[in-house]
Amino acid sequence: ASTLRFWEEKGLFHISKGENSYRVYTTTDLIQIADIIFYRNLGIPIRQVSDFLSVSLENYEQYLLEIQQQLTNTIHEYEHMYQRTYRQQERYQTLLRLLKKPFSLEEVPFSHLVAWDFWEKEKLNCYIDNPARYVWYRDTSANIPGQKGLIQTEPPEESPQLLWRRTEGARFVTFPIRAMIDEGYEGLEAEEIVEKLQQHYHTGIFLAQHLLTCKENGCNVEYLKGYLELREPVCSLADS
Repeated sequence: ASTLRFWEEKGLFHISKGENSYRVYTTTDLIQIADIIFYRNLGIPIRQVSDFLSVSLENYEQYLLEIQQQLTNTIHEYEHMYQRTYRQQERYQTLLRLLKKPFSLEEVPFSHLVAWDFWEKEKLNCYIDNPARYVWYRDTSANIPGQKGLIQTEPPEESPQLLWRRTEGARFVTFPIRAMIDEGYEGLEAEEIVEKLQQHYHTGIFLAQHLLTCKENGCNVEYLKGYLELREPVCSLADS
């Protein structure tokens, strides 16, 4: 009843009232209501239903084509949304594998990393579309602070913003990183893990790729996938 009153308020139809103020629905009214339901089931917004109810035969097909285009755009949007949830599920499974079996040698799946900050609108939109493009970058062989990076899908031109380019033959060990968001991203640099690995290897580039955020014991936690470049073993230098 509330839906019918709403449609009537929007001017889609008008129902006469009897002497007792009850609405009196005629056969014509019921057919008109059925037509409105039909158009609503096509996904046509209320504001456009009245156009269909009064459209001429000459313009009828054009109205349908416009609705079809709107539906096509909506389908593409939902397909994009579905793909994003699928990729997020893959990142969740990646995290579970890392937690179960850390410290595997893997190739870094992306090839270029550029510097960015949140005030850069175009890069921020890329991050919003896919947060897994965010990577924390640091060179552990140099005393240089880490910085935010964004995965670049296309090889960028040489510029000061290029942080890192994948090199053939580089070895990276992977492990999960748990960063405490409410504590200034404590743990993001994964110092303890890096220091333990440096007891056995000289290390190079450290990359931490965003996987997901969640709540643990009331705290906001970000999980990332760490990649640490392993160079020559420490013992090989001592032996020489």
